[in-house]
Amino acid sequence: MWQSFATWLQTQHIRLADLNVAQLSRFLDERGRDSELSPRHAWRMVRLIDRVMQFEAMRQATPPNNACADLLARRPDIQYANASQQDGLPEALSAQEAAALLRWLSPGEPETATRSSATWKEMRIRAAIGLQLGAGLTPGEIRALELRHVQQAAADSAVPPRPTALTLPANGNSPAHTVQLNGWPARLLAEWLMLRSEFSFPGSMVFPSTRSAGAPWGKVAHYEAVRKALTAAGLGQVDGGSYRLRHTYALRQLRRGVAPAELSKRLGVTDPDVMDRYQRLLAKREESQVEEFENSYNARLDAW
Repeated sequence: MWQSFATWLQTQHIRLADLNVAQLSRFLDERGRDSELSPRHAWRMVRLIDRVMQFEAMRQATPPNNACADLLARRPDIQYANASQQDGLPEALSAQEAAALLRWLSPGEPETATRSSATWKEMRIRAAIGLQLGAGLTPGEIRALELRHVQQAAADSAVPPRPTALTLPANGNSPAHTVQLNGWPARLLAEWLMLRSEFSFPGSMVFPSTRSAGAPWGKVAHYEAVRKALTAAGLGQVDGGSYRLRHTYALRQLRRGVAPAELSKRLGVTDPDVMDRYQRLLAKREESQVEEFENSYNARLDAW
């Protein structure tokens, strides 16, 4: 970065100590037109130039050159390039995509059990997607989930016993937190856990990689399973991986009136900028179609 600026100074016959706002702005605009400098890179460039000029002024015992500070005061597009409002908004499913995926996750009519027509791998991915789309889990939380993290209702209150919550341990920047389960995500997980028990899967992972080893589900294998499931649901090539499911959950919770502070606890999020990006995206989205479909979906599952 510095070499490109130093070369430009030479070609323009400008001494660093004499650099003014107009000249610095011209340099940035020339690079910007060629898509060489984004606003964020321009901000980094200005900060670098300023540090060098401040150091040189200190070394020479001369007054500092304030061209960089003056430019930032005149160029809010560069000055605030790192503000959270400039961050890309999260990718989420459209209302039509979410409705199609919910339809694919549905077990069908009440008298038709999912386990009778689906393989164990299909049951596994349906339950995993259900926890992301319906409870907001991350892909990493799905793969790290163990049986000891699943809280279930008393055995005599539901057949099969219904998962009621997940106690997720701390992971990276995400603190330990509890995710309440109800409705269709809990039912899909209950069906999977019953099948997992009947097939006697070894190990403690909720979603093991194979029937024989019981090892954790691999990152690539999980990604590919989600990709194939989304394709099977009619979504085609969906960018953003399975994080789009978590983002869709977050948007729908905000739309239903869940406070950002409460949602951040459910998601295990500590960065307020994340909630800010969700709220900015919410203003652009309309999820009423998904809500209408889910209401009918829940009614069908309740009958089942």
